[in-house]
Amino acid sequence: MSYLVFFVILFASFFQAYWNFFTKKSSADKTSLLIVGWLSFGILLLPAFLYFEDLSSITPNLWILTALACAIHSSYIFFLGWGYSVSDLSTLYPIARGCGVALTSISYLLFFKDSLSTQGLVGIFSIVCGTFFIGLHSVNKVSFKGFVAALLVAVSICSYSLMDSFIINKVSILFYLTVTSLGSGLIAILLYRRKWDRIFDAVKNNKKEISIIALGGNFSYIVMLWAFTKVQAPYVVALREFSIVVASFLAYFYLKEHFYRSKWLGLGFIFIGLVVLKLA
Repeated sequence: MSYLVFFVILFASFFQAYWNFFTKKSSADKTSLLIVGWLSFGILLLPAFLYFEDLSSITPNLWILTALACAIHSSYIFFLGWGYSVSDLSTLYPIARGCGVALTSISYLLFFKDSLSTQGLVGIFSIVCGTFFIGLHSVNKVSFKGFVAALLVAVSICSYSLMDSFIINKVSILFYLTVTSLGSGLIAILLYRRKWDRIFDAVKNNKKEISIIALGGNFSYIVMLWAFTKVQAPYVVALREFSIVVASFLAYFYLKEHFYRSKWLGLGFIFIGLVVLKLA
């Protein structure tokens, strides 16, 4: 893995942690914030999409796969929004991200021909262990709903990571970003139709959070899509978990959450995993 790919993914992790932090911190309906954030970014991209994209090169199969990706991304919006409504950031985030990395790696080995190196697997395992250690202290506080939400978020992460890594090598990043942002947002709005008042309220009163989700969240997503064209998906998904380190420090400084031994141990495992993945 080149230094460029490695450090760009780590840099994007700051934005990944930042928008998750502001989503959880906001008093607004979390799902509404995510829906409007996704849609806003798609609308921003639409002029460039209409001007630059040649849709004649997109085959029917690619349209079908992209539509499926939109459905997967909309499920991520709902599960993450629900999760932040029933669980704390420091509890949900490590469980969801750690399980997401593990599921992505296992699924990648099962469904794709490319094999992961032993060193790469060690690095991924170290990062997964680190995420669980970070959430270990508060795991006894996890409600049943919170645990289910974290697992559903993890399944969504695994699903869209595998789908994205497959499709992005066949279409442009601009096409995929625009269609999935608009498509997943529209699907989510239709499914959320009985609570549109919450969406209108978020648009009116939470412009800052929406902007952070739209720009920060999708910047980190752009980097992930670009990285999928350079290295194997499990490595990218694992490296993104540096965002857990960032989220831990955000929680420490702004939410006054303490650093326990298990959290320090978890951070150590993640840093070891990052170094091993860079050398893989």
